[in-house]
Amino acid sequence: MAKALALAVGHATRMATLCERRCDITQIKQMVTCCLDAVAHVEVAIACWIAI
Repeated sequence: MAKALALAVGHATRMATLCERRCDITQIKQMVTCCLDAVAHVEVAIACWIAI
């Protein structure tokens, strides 16, 4: 679970960095994709932790 949370924090940090610059459509798509990936990683980690 710690690894998934670390990944989520990394994604959030990259998203914040991208938002500091002028965003175009490609960057916005990348940010949304990273965010969804981070959420998926956390959900899987939580599901595995609960199953234990």
